[in-house]
Amino acid sequence: MKAPRFELDLKILDHNVRCWLGFLAGRELWAVVKSNAYGMGLERVARTCIEAGAQRLCVVDIAEALQLRELGVTAPIIHVWTTPMEELEIAIRQNVAVTIEDVAHA
Repeated sequence: MKAPRFELDLKILDHNVRCWLGFLAGRELWAVVKSNAYGMGLERVARTCIEAGAQRLCVVDIAEALQLRELGVTAPIIHVWTTPMEELEIAIRQNVAVTIEDVAHA
């Protein structure tokens, strides 16, 4: 018996992003590519989503945001988890929108 496996068809992902954009009626689509795009490959999923029209990318790890920047991704990136204080400066320098936990951290 073969183990089940999952394959991601980037053409279908492109189609789905475009469909969601139609439903959103002009509002922004933020593609969540956290955790290596749920194991499907950060770069290929992020690029497909942006090329299909997603306006922003969401990550939970600053390292992923930095990886996207190193790959040449210029789209806005949102760090949706509380940004650690020691990573704030690098995130801001790389034009990553950070999440602040409380007023003291702001």
